[in-house]
Amino acid sequence: MRFLCMIAGVATLVGAITLPQEYVEGTYTVTYDDAGNEVHTRIAGPIAPRGQDGGTVADAATRGVAEQSTNGYYAFCFCSHKLNAGDTDAAVADLKSQFPQDKHYDGSPNYYSIRGSVVAYACNVKGKIFVQNATPLLITQMLDKVSNQCGRYVGGWGMFTEGPLQDPWPAHFGYMNYKEGLNFCREGTNILQSHC
Repeated sequence: MRFLCMIAGVATLVGAITLPQEYVEGTYTVTYDDAGNEVHTRIAGPIAPRGQDGGTVADAATRGVAEQSTNGYYAFCFCSHKLNAGDTDAAVADLKSQFPQDKHYDGSPNYYSIRGSVVAYACNVKGKIFVQNATPLLITQMLDKVSNQCGRYVGGWGMFTEGPLQDPWPAHFGYMNYKEGLNFCREGTNILQSHC
């Protein structure tokens, strides 16, 4: 129960990041101007080739929040979001390409990649130094946890904490179906279902 209260508190801190109605596939950062308006900046075009949609939804693990692994990774599911496999793989690969091993991010941008029907994202939920340790490997481990609990090509998000659950890492990573006006950071972290 304490964990759920902590997550609910974190979810309320997440900024309102709403995807534009029209978009061009690629990877974007979201920052805020002096007036508090979102500024979406395309930082890269599609990088990864899009695969074929051959993915199937696998059975998810049936562990509750309290039973999740103690390795610091936690995952939550959007069970109604069955994702296109090719779009998902491409969006995740594009997102991971923005977090090379030797790059350090200061500030508080949020990142997302859109490919076809899927958006993959990295949300800064605390508004402080962000993803200083984020690497493609960490993102892979985080999203593997989502797949293991939710099923393959089912939407979800994950977080990592190096210490007590009351102080989660500032980054949340996930993927879900794109829809016009989607606020992926807020809608994503409001979902606390830990399995489908």
